[in-house]
Amino acid sequence: MQEFITLAGVFEPPGKGNGRLATESILVFITKWNRDLRIFDQEGVEIGAVRKSRGQYELSDAERLCRVRRTYKSWLKIYFEFSVVGLDGAEIGTIGRQEQKMLYKHTPGLGRPPAIGRGDAAPRHAGPTASDLESLAIKLRRPDGSTIATLRDSQGGVVSRARSDQRRLYIEDEPGHEAARLTYWQRPAFWGGYVLELQPGLSEPLRTLIVATVLPVDKNIIDHGSDGGV
Repeated sequence: MQEFITLAGVFEPPGKGNGRLATESILVFITKWNRDLRIFDQEGVEIGAVRKSRGQYELSDAERLCRVRRTYKSWLKIYFEFSVVGLDGAEIGTIGRQEQKMLYKHTPGLGRPPAIGRGDAAPRHAGPTASDLESLAIKLRRPDGSTIATLRDSQGGVVSRARSDQRRLYIEDEPGHEAARLTYWQRPAFWGGYVLELQPGLSEPLRTLIVATVLPVDKNIIDHGSDGGV
């Protein structure tokens, strides 16, 4: 576990929390062969997991933290949205790239979106231009649609390129302060994972949305790579 944390550039890990997803400053997500995503603390103790159940994904430690489900995907998979729902069934927020005009208005909860009629034309995209760059940013939003944070790459740009074997992403809150770092790493035999570093004192719903962001980012977890994340 120390090797992965070192790869992420964490040389002096902060003090360990109490072994919960809601309190640890460093979380290590490990996946192998598209199985359940296992979650460890900075000392290598397994404290949680992400499991697929009934078309949605549950993040849990001793108890469930939240559920994540894709609620929208454009036909070219450029734009997408995932809903994050808490223990009480209320929507915490959403994660995704949002088209300027969505096909439907997402409603709180995990219900299915309205079906698109057979005669309805699919939206057409000529491909993103420079003016469209901000629409490719992965945004963390409150239930009312307001942005709470943005996922950016190491150059400060929006995340829009395919990932490499090792890559660092940043999550900035709406004032532009760094709230978290997410470093991807890969090893032979098709296994890899993420080191998530969270700034102390993050308020909700930002912290839970940041932890849940690992799912839309990881192509190996969501639908076994069929849905483009970053």
